[in-house]
Amino acid sequence: MVHLTVYDVKRLELYAKNLADYHLCMDLLPALARVYFLNQMGDVHLSPVQAGILMGLGLQHRTVDALAKEFEIPATQLLGLFNRIVRKILTFLNGVLEKDLEEALSRVKEPEMQPLALSLDQELKDAEKELKEKQGKKLANLQLGSLEQFKIKGSEDDWESVLGSKHSGIVSVKSGVKRALGNDTNGLGLGNIEKTKKKKKFKPNRGKGKKR
Repeated sequence: MVHLTVYDVKRLELYAKNLADYHLCMDLLPALARVYFLNQMGDVHLSPVQAGILMGLGLQHRTVDALAKEFEIPATQLLGLFNRIVRKILTFLNGVLEKDLEEALSRVKEPEMQPLALSLDQELKDAEKELKEKQGKKLANLQLGSLEQFKIKGSEDDWESVLGSKHSGIVSVKSGVKRALGNDTNGLGLGNIEKTKKKKKFKPNRGKGKKR
Protein backbone atom coordinates (compact mmCIF):
# COMPACT_ATOMS: atom_id res chain seq x y z
CA MET A 1 0.00 0.00 0.00
CA VAL A 2 3.00 2.26 0.43
CA HIS A 3 3.32 2.40 -3.33
CA LEU A 4 -0.17 3.82 -3.93
CA THR A 5 -2.08 6.97 -3.05
CA VAL A 6 -5.77 7.59 -2.49
CA TYR A 7 -5.96 9.11 -5.96
CA ASP A 8 -4.49 5.90 -7.41
CA VAL A 9 -7.18 3.85 -5.69
CA LYS A 10 -9.80 6.21 -7.10
CA ARG A 11 -8.53 5.55 -10.63
CA LEU A 12 -8.81 1.83 -10.08
CA GLU A 13 -12.40 2.30 -8.88
CA LEU A 14 -13.31 4.22 -12.03
CA TYR A 15 -11.94 1.48 -14.25
CA ALA A 16 -13.56 -1.28 -12.20
CA LYS A 17 -16.94 0.45 -12.68
CA ASN A 18 -16.30 0.78 -16.43
CA LEU A 19 -16.22 4.58 -16.09
CA ALA A 20 -12.73 4.91 -17.55
CA ASP A 21 -10.45 3.19 -20.10
CA TYR A 22 -7.84 0.67 -18.91
CA HIS A 23 -5.09 3.07 -19.99
CA LEU A 24 -5.98 5.23 -16.96
CA CYS A 25 -4.48 2.66 -14.55
CA MET A 26 -1.75 1.01 -16.63
CA ASP A 27 0.99 2.90 -14.77
CA LEU A 28 -0.13 1.24 -11.50
CA LEU A 29 0.27 -2.34 -12.74
CA PRO A 30 4.03 -2.75 -12.03
CA ALA A 31 3.56 -1.93 -8.33
CA LEU A 32 0.41 -4.05 -8.02
CA ALA A 33 2.06 -7.00 -9.78
CA ARG A 34 5.07 -6.88 -7.41
CA VAL A 35 2.84 -6.81 -4.33
CA TYR A 36 0.83 -9.79 -5.59
CA PHE A 37 3.73 -12.00 -6.62
CA LEU A 38 5.47 -11.25 -3.32
CA ASN A 39 2.40 -12.74 -1.61
CA GLN A 40 1.57 -9.45 0.13
CA MET A 41 -2.07 -9.26 -1.00
CA GLY A 42 -3.46 -11.52 1.65
CA ASP A 43 -6.36 -13.67 0.44
CA VAL A 44 -6.39 -12.32 -3.14
CA HIS A 45 -6.47 -15.33 -5.49
CA LEU A 46 -6.06 -15.17 -9.28
CA SER A 47 -6.52 -17.93 -11.83
CA PRO A 48 -3.49 -18.97 -13.91
CA VAL A 49 -4.73 -16.96 -16.89
CA GLN A 50 -5.38 -13.89 -14.70
CA ALA A 51 -1.96 -14.21 -13.08
CA GLY A 52 -0.38 -14.48 -16.53
CA ILE A 53 -2.20 -11.33 -17.70
CA LEU A 54 -1.06 -9.39 -14.58
CA MET A 55 2.53 -10.54 -15.10
CA GLY A 56 2.52 -9.77 -18.82
CA LEU A 57 1.00 -6.27 -18.44
CA GLY A 58 2.62 -5.34 -15.15
CA LEU A 59 6.07 -6.90 -15.10
CA GLN A 60 6.80 -7.69 -18.77
CA HIS A 61 5.19 -4.46 -20.09
CA ARG A 62 3.51 -6.27 -22.96
CA THR A 63 0.50 -4.91 -24.83
CA VAL A 64 -3.05 -6.20 -24.71
CA ASP A 65 -2.98 -7.32 -28.33
CA ALA A 66 0.30 -9.25 -27.83
CA LEU A 67 -1.06 -11.08 -24.80
CA ALA A 68 -4.33 -11.83 -26.61
CA LYS A 69 -2.42 -13.55 -29.41
CA GLU A 70 -0.29 -15.49 -26.91
CA PHE A 71 -3.31 -16.72 -24.95
CA GLU A 72 -5.23 -17.15 -28.18
CA ILE A 73 -8.25 -15.19 -26.94
CA PRO A 74 -9.87 -12.02 -28.26
CA ALA A 75 -8.56 -8.73 -26.86
CA THR A 76 -12.02 -7.86 -25.48
CA GLN A 77 -12.09 -11.12 -23.51
CA LEU A 78 -8.61 -10.43 -22.17
CA LEU A 79 -9.70 -6.97 -21.03
CA GLY A 80 -12.71 -8.55 -19.32
CA LEU A 81 -10.37 -10.82 -17.37
CA PHE A 82 -8.17 -7.85 -16.56
CA ASN A 83 -11.18 -5.95 -15.19
CA ARG A 84 -11.87 -8.84 -12.80
CA ILE A 85 -8.23 -8.73 -11.67
CA VAL A 86 -8.57 -5.02 -10.86
CA ARG A 87 -11.77 -5.61 -8.87
CA LYS A 88 -10.10 -8.27 -6.70
CA ILE A 89 -7.09 -6.03 -6.06
CA LEU A 90 -9.39 -3.09 -5.33
CA THR A 91 -11.27 -5.10 -2.70
CA PHE A 92 -7.97 -5.82 -0.96
CA LEU A 93 -6.86 -2.16 -1.10
CA ASN A 94 -10.17 -0.89 0.33
CA GLY A 95 -9.83 -3.36 3.19
CA VAL A 96 -6.36 -2.02 3.96
CA LEU A 97 -7.67 1.55 3.91
CA GLU A 98 -10.53 0.71 6.27
CA LYS A 99 -8.15 -1.02 8.67
CA ASP A 100 -5.81 1.95 8.72
CA LEU A 101 -8.75 4.26 9.39
CA GLU A 102 -9.95 2.13 12.31
CA GLU A 103 -6.49 2.14 13.85
CA ALA A 104 -6.25 5.89 13.47
CA LEU A 105 -9.61 6.39 15.16
CA SER A 106 -8.68 4.03 17.99
CA ARG A 107 -5.61 6.14 18.73
CA VAL A 108 -7.76 9.23 19.21
CA LYS A 109 -8.23 9.71 22.94
CA GLU A 110 -11.85 9.93 23.91
CA PRO A 111 -12.75 12.83 26.23
CA GLU A 112 -13.15 11.77 29.81
CA MET A 113 -16.47 12.61 31.38
CA GLN A 114 -16.00 14.43 34.66
CA PRO A 115 -18.69 13.96 37.33
CA LEU A 116 -20.67 17.05 38.25
CA ALA A 117 -19.85 18.71 41.55
CA LEU A 118 -23.58 19.31 42.11
CA SER A 119 -26.62 17.52 40.83
CA LEU A 120 -28.54 19.05 37.94
CA ASP A 121 -31.52 19.85 40.17
CA GLN A 122 -29.30 21.63 42.69
CA GLU A 123 -27.65 23.70 39.96
CA LEU A 124 -31.07 24.75 38.66
CA LYS A 125 -32.19 25.75 42.16
CA ASP A 126 -29.03 27.80 42.74
CA ALA A 127 -29.44 29.53 39.38
CA GLU A 128 -33.09 30.34 40.17
CA LYS A 129 -32.14 31.76 43.57
CA GLU A 130 -29.42 33.93 42.08
CA LEU A 131 -31.80 35.23 39.42
CA LYS A 132 -34.43 36.16 42.01
CA GLU A 133 -31.85 38.06 44.07
CA LYS A 134 -30.76 40.08 41.04
CA GLN A 135 -34.35 40.88 40.12
CA GLY A 136 -35.08 41.95 43.72
CA LYS A 137 -32.13 44.36 43.74
CA LYS A 138 -33.18 45.88 40.41
CA LEU A 139 -36.77 46.34 41.66
CA ALA A 140 -35.57 48.03 44.87
CA ASN A 141 -33.38 50.44 42.87
CA LEU A 142 -36.29 51.31 40.59
CA GLN A 143 -38.58 52.04 43.55
CA LEU A 144 -36.01 54.28 45.22
CA GLY A 145 -35.46 56.15 41.97
CA SER A 146 -39.19 56.79 41.46
CA LEU A 147 -39.64 58.11 45.03
CA GLU A 148 -36.73 60.55 44.75
CA GLN A 149 -38.92 63.01 42.82
CA PHE A 150 -41.25 63.33 45.85
CA LYS A 151 -38.45 63.98 48.32
CA ILE A 152 -39.03 67.09 50.51
CA LYS A 153 -36.28 69.66 50.22
CA GLY A 154 -34.37 71.05 53.16
CA SER A 155 -32.25 69.58 55.92
CA GLU A 156 -33.35 68.58 59.40
CA ASP A 157 -31.84 71.78 60.82
CA ASP A 158 -33.93 73.89 58.44
CA TRP A 159 -37.15 72.18 59.46
CA GLU A 160 -36.33 72.42 63.18
CA SER A 161 -35.65 76.12 62.73
CA VAL A 162 -38.99 76.67 60.99
CA LEU A 163 -41.07 74.58 63.36
CA GLY A 164 -39.40 76.01 66.45
CA SER A 165 -39.87 79.68 65.46
CA LYS A 166 -41.58 81.85 68.16
CA HIS A 167 -43.02 84.36 65.69
CA SER A 168 -46.68 83.43 65.55
CA GLY A 169 -48.68 84.02 62.43
CA ILE A 170 -45.60 84.16 60.15
CA VAL A 171 -44.75 81.34 57.83
CA SER A 172 -41.20 81.40 56.48
CA VAL A 173 -40.63 79.96 53.07
CA LYS A 174 -37.31 79.37 51.30
CA SER A 175 -38.18 81.92 48.65
CA GLY A 176 -38.13 84.65 51.28
CA VAL A 177 -41.80 85.64 50.87
CA LYS A 178 -43.60 86.43 54.12
CA ARG A 179 -47.32 86.78 54.73
CA ALA A 180 -48.70 88.54 57.79
CA LEU A 181 -51.76 86.60 58.76
CA GLY A 182 -52.66 88.73 61.72
CA ASN A 183 -52.88 92.00 59.78
CA ASP A 184 -54.96 90.65 56.91
CA THR A 185 -58.39 89.52 57.98
CA ASN A 186 -59.38 87.91 54.74
CA GLY A 187 -55.94 86.91 53.41
CA LEU A 188 -56.25 89.28 50.45
CA GLY A 189 -54.38 92.30 51.79
CA LEU A 190 -57.56 94.32 52.48
CA GLY A 191 -56.30 95.49 55.85
CA ASN A 192 -53.69 97.68 54.24
CA ILE A 193 -56.31 99.12 51.90
CA GLU A 194 -58.53 100.20 54.84
CA LYS A 195 -55.59 101.96 56.46
CA THR A 196 -54.88 103.80 53.25
CA LYS A 197 -58.44 105.09 53.09
CA LYS A 198 -58.33 106.35 56.68
CA LYS A 199 -55.10 108.22 56.10
CA LYS A 200 -56.43 110.09 53.06
CA LYS A 201 -55.65 113.76 53.43
CA PHE A 202 -58.41 116.38 53.61
CA LYS A 203 -58.18 118.90 50.87
CA PRO A 204 -59.37 122.47 51.93
CA ASN A 205 -61.86 124.36 49.79
CA ARG A 206 -60.06 126.94 47.74
CA GLY A 207 -63.18 128.90 46.70
CA LYS A 208 -63.58 132.71 46.88
CA GLY A 209 -64.00 134.31 50.31
CA LYS A 210 -67.18 136.02 51.52
CA LYS A 211 -67.58 139.62 50.64
CA ARG A 212 -67.71 141.98 53.49
